[in-house]
Amino acid sequence: MKSFTTRTTNSKFLKWLPFALFLVITLLLCTSCDVCFHKWEETVVDPTCVDEGKTLRECIKCGKVKEKDVVPALGHEHVSTEYEADCDSLGYTEHICYCGDTFVTDVITPTGHQYETAVTAPSCESIGYTTHTCTACGYEYKDAYLSALGHIFQK
Repeated sequence: MKSFTTRTTNSKFLKWLPFALFLVITLLLCTSCDVCFHKWEETVVDPTCVDEGKTLRECIKCGKVKEKDVVPALGHEHVSTEYEADCDSLGYTEHICYCGDTFVTDVITPTGHQYETAVTAPSCESIGYTTHTCTACGYEYKDAYLSALGHIFQK
């Protein structure tokens, strides 16, 4: 009786088996090879005025992080508002970005009050005074008070 072997089929398998086992063990156990069979989770970071946007890929198995699809920062978009100088307040242009960044330019010194004066003469029962009124803003103050004259009776 002759025995038959299936040596040809098994010999190819057996020839590669040590290498296959080595590869599997290396991939599973080696910590220095960066072989993880990553499972990526993506997070989109939108760009801001000063920071670039990007998609972050983080492996939920090993924690490795990669960046992709980097988008440049948007830059500031300031809205400008002009404030006129008046008698006692500065004039300026204020620039405000939606992110909160702000700066001021074109500062103008206050114009100062421009007064006209009116004298109210004293009477018998009322005091006299000088009224100073600003022609630009309407601010007024009084000074130079004079006493009432009182009644003068003639006989």
